[in-house]
Amino acid sequence: MRPRFVPSTLRATALAASIACSAVLASCCWGQPAEPRKTEDSQATPLSGVPTTAGPDTVIWIDDNGVPRPVIGVTYEEFARAWRQYKGLETGSEDAQFTITSFAASGRQEGDHIELDAQFTIELSVDQVVRTPLGFGGAILASETISGLQPGERFEYSDREECYLAQLAGNGARTLRCKFLLPIASSGQRRVVTLTSPRANHSQIDLQLTDNAVEPTVSGGALVELGETDSGSKLSVRGGVGRMRLAWRRHLVGSNARSVVLTSVGEITTSLDASSARSTARLTVRSFGGAFDSFHVRLPEGATLLPPAADAPTFQASASGAKGDCLVTLPEPTVGPVTVTIQTEQAIGLSGSTAVDLAGFDVEGAVRQYGVLALSVDTSSRLQWGEMSGAHRIAVDDLPPALQQPGVTAAVRYYRQENCRIPVAILPSETSIYATPEYELRVLPDEAILNVTMQYQVIGSPVLEFRFDLGDWTELTPKPIELVGQIDAIDANNVVQTFDGSLDVPLLRPQAGAVMVRFQARRSLLPGDSHVQFEFPRPVMPEPDKIGRPRLTLLVDPSLRVRFDQQASNRLHPALAPPDAATTRAPSRYEKFYFEGEAPLFGGGWPFLSLDKSQRPSRFDAEISSRVAISEQQTKVRQQFSFEFQQRPAERIELLAPPELLAGEEPRLSLTALAPDDASEGGATELDWDPVMDNGTILVELPRPWIGPLKIEAEYQLPQGLSQLTFGAGLPISLLTPVGAASLSHDLRVDSPLPIALGALTAGGGWRKAATAVESDSYSFETESPEASLTLMRATSQLDRNNGPLVRRTWRQTWVRGDEIQHRCAWRIAGARDLLRIRLPSSMPPNQVDVLVDGRQTEIDFRGADAEGIAVTLPSGGNPEERTVELRYLQQIPARALATLEVPQPSLVAEDQTANCYWQVILPENRWVWSHPPAFRDAQDEDSWRTWVHRSSNKTNADLENWVGAKPLGLEVSAGEHSLLYSSLTAPAGTWRLGTVNRNLLVLLASAGIAAVGMMLLYSPGAWRPVLGALAASAAAVLSMLYPGQALVVAQAGSIGLVALALGCATWLLLRPAERVRVDVASDSTAIRRPLSHADTSLTIDAGTVSSNAPTVSIETADPL
Repeated sequence: MRPRFVPSTLRATALAASIACSAVLASCCWGQPAEPRKTEDSQATPLSGVPTTAGPDTVIWIDDNGVPRPVIGVTYEEFARAWRQYKGLETGSEDAQFTITSFAASGRQEGDHIELDAQFTIELSVDQVVRTPLGFGGAILASETISGLQPGERFEYSDREECYLAQLAGNGARTLRCKFLLPIASSGQRRVVTLTSPRANHSQIDLQLTDNAVEPTVSGGALVELGETDSGSKLSVRGGVGRMRLAWRRHLVGSNARSVVLTSVGEITTSLDASSARSTARLTVRSFGGAFDSFHVRLPEGATLLPPAADAPTFQASASGAKGDCLVTLPEPTVGPVTVTIQTEQAIGLSGSTAVDLAGFDVEGAVRQYGVLALSVDTSSRLQWGEMSGAHRIAVDDLPPALQQPGVTAAVRYYRQENCRIPVAILPSETSIYATPEYELRVLPDEAILNVTMQYQVIGSPVLEFRFDLGDWTELTPKPIELVGQIDAIDANNVVQTFDGSLDVPLLRPQAGAVMVRFQARRSLLPGDSHVQFEFPRPVMPEPDKIGRPRLTLLVDPSLRVRFDQQASNRLHPALAPPDAATTRAPSRYEKFYFEGEAPLFGGGWPFLSLDKSQRPSRFDAEISSRVAISEQQTKVRQQFSFEFQQRPAERIELLAPPELLAGEEPRLSLTALAPDDASEGGATELDWDPVMDNGTILVELPRPWIGPLKIEAEYQLPQGLSQLTFGAGLPISLLTPVGAASLSHDLRVDSPLPIALGALTAGGGWRKAATAVESDSYSFETESPEASLTLMRATSQLDRNNGPLVRRTWRQTWVRGDEIQHRCAWRIAGARDLLRIRLPSSMPPNQVDVLVDGRQTEIDFRGADAEGIAVTLPSGGNPEERTVELRYLQQIPARALATLEVPQPSLVAEDQTANCYWQVILPENRWVWSHPPAFRDAQDEDSWRTWVHRSSNKTNADLENWVGAKPLGLEVSAGEHSLLYSSLTAPAGTWRLGTVNRNLLVLLASAGIAAVGMMLLYSPGAWRPVLGALAASAAAVLSMLYPGQALVVAQAGSIGLVALALGCATWLLLRPAERVRVDVASDSTAIRRPLSHADTSLTIDAGTVSSNAPTVSIETADPL
């Protein structure tokens, strides 16, 4: 039988029912004594009787701590009766133990409370102690003795009943008299008194009010009557039991209370010191109903009204009868707004307490009152805030502009005046000082200079003096001590440096808040000291409460090498450069190190630094600029040497001179210093010096050790001239060069009055022609080697007589990245003279083309660009040497899946077209080349297998730039980009077209085609499959032989189609029609036969006893049951 699913809810219900039944059975058997087990032959006796409740009733209660407590044997009725007796709602017996026959009270209003005389008449029914609740919960018992109590009886307040109780003894009538104080709650014009009235046969309360009351209301089922008397209003309340709420509205003086609705906005300034609080309140009062001509203002607690200013005649403010009130009388009734100014003073400390409540200036009867309070405290005091009510602190910036005065330190916004409290205590100011030292230590060969910046944060009382322990820094520099950001704040005449190493810095004005003291000290160092230790100054007075992490910047002279000794140093460790390190005042030639101290510093000593010091070897760089003027009989030479001495000061300069120079007249040399040691002082300085010529060198003795920049100029003459320069003969030029330069660059300019071509034939192989464009009849050369001479020769090359340039090599680069193409066209030419013209295609704007000659930007003349091309000025006219002309252009292309890149080709005017040409094409990874111009062939490129077929060239970008002489850009082909290289014997004219295709589109088309061909072969008739397959294979082989590159790309792109074809074959095999079943109907039984792989098994099902004409059916199965 098939199992039936049972829902989880039914299973849970069944489980609960089982548990309940088990519990009932267990309760029936609870408490039954154990009996001995009967033997098997004893006969069972049936159970008799009915089930009964086992165990007592149990009630669970939760105590004050939240713990459940079982209470056994208590019924609900017993609990309810006990609760009513506990609350005094019924006595323990059926008969009442007491009866309050009458309750009468009369009271009068005294300021913000009511003094009430109450009388209770009680009838006692039992001769025992009776607890009698009398109500008045929340009232204050004012009388010390209760009239009517007998010895042994008590009158007390019960927290549980929340009312007063009288414990009385004996029978008969009793009368109790006592006095209560009832507080009056105010809200605008509304007054409310809350009291609890006992249950009495007759009760009446009469209240005499000083207010002119209107609209009285009472709750608790009582009746209220309003009467008028000479001194105010009278309220009579009759009846009522339990908690009652008696309310009325106050009638305003001089106006109709039913129509006047006042609002008040205050701007209060309070100045506090240790003895008083002086307040000036500016109140703006207006009525949204009827007019008013006066109003009461409740002053702050303990405040005394000060006389108004002489210029305030529009109102009168006088103290009213009530203590702490002020009556403001206006000249005439108005609805406002009216602005009045009230000044008060509160004494502080008269009662021994420094606390004062600043809340006040309450306009009585105003339904809406709000404003701000600005506080200023003298510097010797501070405020301690209490818990505020109806107000909260705000930022000083949130005050109105009129209250944002200097000295305001705190602000409060109040949003009501009724029951508003702003308690503060005036305490002596406690000074807290936080100090953060910053040091800048400059280590020089013979001294150390320390810049100390001590950042203080003074909170509380200001300070008038700072004292520092200088440690081993006993000498101050002439640089004055300063208070950063302030002028004339230090009493410089009384600054004292004591013998014990202390520095006293008195101030002219007290300072608080952020204060920064800066001074400078120095100490001498011996050049031979290999180990030095520095202890840093520390603040002594005022003693800091907390010291931040010291920061140290170490500046080392370039001539020194230092090593930080971590073991010998104390509480210092290397740190990263701070964000403001770039703004340091030290010269850039210093080597910088940064350290940070540990905090807190107390208990571990003050930080000090230990360094190992040694001298560095001297090092300098030189730049030489020489000017040679050749005349007929002599050659004038003028050289300028620019030195940069580093690491160590230099005492002399050694110049190498050729022998022919030393054999002639002594050269005239002048020495000019660009700047002294400290670059911040600036300016050039002429120095006196005497050259010493010895052993082929010129020694320049400097007047002092020199470090930094220095310039020397030298002038001399050589006896050779143009008369010695003939065809095939050279003219030697002797030059001075420095000895021992770490790096050197030499630029030479040769001027000749004759229109002849000069070539450079270097003596040592280091000279080369410079690419810098110069004036006509001037030639430039350069070198980075210390070559002392140069030979100039008359050029006789056939290239000098060519009319146009001869192109030796041509290189084109097309680099595609995104939607931009960078074109580079480079020609290696010879025989060009002063001017070279380049013809640009129409799609290449002349103003967007950059032209470089020998790797340097050159000037372009755009005049006549359409007809003859742009004109490019060459560095020297008619120079027969080879040079490289490079043209760069950036082109925008649209993003299309199947695109033909059209590459415009500029050409040189009158150039020879027989030069070899390389065309380098760099494409993104997702774009493949489909076709290229027929004039080009693949040149040294290879296919590599990564995720996709990748084309790359054996020649790198740098190889091609070096081949043509173009300026290297430093760009390398990324790993994913295709680099294709084509070559041609000559550069084809016109536009070159390159067919490209998007890889995703090619993959989609190739895969779809292969999958379609395969599925066509799969679903074609069986006889046609071999023929169609052979035709497809032959066509693929022929196309692969004709287009091997494209065939490889298509083969890989169609890999997804091959996968789809394999899935199609698998699907076809699984879903093809099965072999039909043969059925034999020759006999009365039906047999269904299927070929079997093992012995047959038959299962015969008979018709049974059911009346049917159906014959027996025999079913043969392939597998036994």
